Amino acid sequence: MRLLGFIAILGIATAIGLNVSGALGPAGRDPIRTIYVGQAGAGNRSGRGGCANARPLSWLNAASNWGAGDGQIRPGVTVGLCGTITGQLETKKSGSGGKPITILFMANAKIAKGGAGCPSSGCISVAPSSEYITIDGGSNGVIENTDRGTGKLESAEPTTGIEARGCKHCTIEDLEIANLYVAVRGHGPGATEIRGIQIREGTPEYDTVNHDVFHDLGWAVNIEAAPTTSHIDVEHDTFYHLTHGFSPTAGFSGGSIGPVVFAHNHFYRNLNWEAPGDPNHVDGVHCYSTDAKGYTPHYTGLYVYDNYITMEGADNTAPIYIEGGSGEGSTPCADSTSNIWVFNNVLAYAKNVPEGADGLLGAFSGEPHLYNNTLLGNSTTVRVCEVLNDHVAAEVRFTNNLATRCKVFLEAEKERLAAGGVEHNLWADGGSGGTFVCIAATGKREYTRAELSSWQACLGNDMHSRMVSNARLDLKEVVGVQGKPYAGSPALAAGVNLTSLCPSTPARALCRNINGEARPSTGAWNIGAY
Repeated sequence: MRLLGFIAILGIATAIGLNVSGALGPAGRDPIRTIYVGQAGAGNRSGRGGCANARPLSWLNAASNWGAGDGQIRPGVTVGLCGTITGQLETKKSGSGGKPITILFMANAKIAKGGAGCPSSGCISVAPSSEYITIDGGSNGVIENTDRGTGKLESAEPTTGIEARGCKHCTIEDLEIANLYVAVRGHGPGATEIRGIQIREGTPEYDTVNHDVFHDLGWAVNIEAAPTTSHIDVEHDTFYHLTHGFSPTAGFSGGSIGPVVFAHNHFYRNLNWEAPGDPNHVDGVHCYSTDAKGYTPHYTGLYVYDNYITMEGADNTAPIYIEGGSGEGSTPCADSTSNIWVFNNVLAYAKNVPEGADGLLGAFSGEPHLYNNTLLGNSTTVRVCEVLNDHVAAEVRFTNNLATRCKVFLEAEKERLAAGGVEHNLWADGGSGGTFVCIAATGKREYTRAELSSWQACLGNDMHSRMVSNARLDLKEVVGVQGKPYAGSPALAAGVNLTSLCPSTPARALCRNINGEARPSTGAWNIGAY
């Protein structure tokens, strides 16, 4: 009897058009808790049963349709986006713990804006101080402008893919944000306000940006911290044809920011943004404070690891640029006691990189812990591999790093270094260049590679590092994985074991290499990211 009753109920539900075809819908969600939305709506416009009956975007943007009632957008409900959306999507309320409100791009769905494109408040505008909002790109969701770029609408007018003001417990995943401005080399405008994702105001925390693709825009992910911002994760993302990957910022001194994590990401091919007059500078990661008032925010943990960042062109600053400086007009990332860790990264100059002094890993703030990075220059006559100075940085540690093909391997200020903090590094392929610079109380002096021991004595550091003529690395792949040691490389089993430091990193990440392979708990580690 119970079975017959269930069959009867199922038949009634089917007759009235409810989607009960299975226990789970897209991405494992309850289909009855999915409301479908398209630009103009479709079919009976009930929002049920799939995109064929989608509600219009105007229904979604009406605050009266967000609430606790049946048929309203409420915690646990998924909004399935259908087809091409040409208007701004606005959320109105929050989800709850374990029951986020999810904006899900159905197969082939996109938000595509013509003319000036996405407004500065975002093609998706998340209501201020929202909580538990998920924006899920599904299998191939896209946000794009269709008319902005070289030879089209050439304007630096602000445009933003997603803006989420003060968002907490918000996730943006599996989404492509693209073509907000398609620049051609020599024609790019200032790109600061051409933004992929911006999370600012309020107190952002427990926010995640992962498995997304950003290309042909300016600044991809901007997150402005409040004094108690915590648990920001930007992971497994791809960035290309743009000027900035991740930009954590803050507009105050002090506070307690962190953990903030940028990990497992890939940044490359930025040359299209190079333009006369240098309107932009390019960085994979750029941490700074706002308003040029000399703010010094405090980070309890900023972690940058397991990333591939390749720079090209004249307008770049550094693959990782943790800004320093002091006083009015400066915008340092952090105060001199901030906990900053940068490890297991492959940082490279690809081509067309002129003279510069910021290095491949510009850690000019906080107490930087710089371990097991691979720094790949592209010229022995220009560029510096690494610079360790600036008064905002203190107790700098630089160990198990590999630097190759640079005019200056390392420029360091003795006063900024932790005692014994610079050790077991490998300097390679310097050609007739490959010099070292020591800044001490007696002044600044450059040492040739033949004077390595004198430079070490000047710094009182780096006594166990080595100079070799060839690091034996795979350098053929410029865009993807590169810098991996060949068999017989002097980088193999030549580093110091840092297992004791692993608990200080997220999920003990320092104890694995960039490929996720465990490093030995005892005995020598490899030098570099692998």
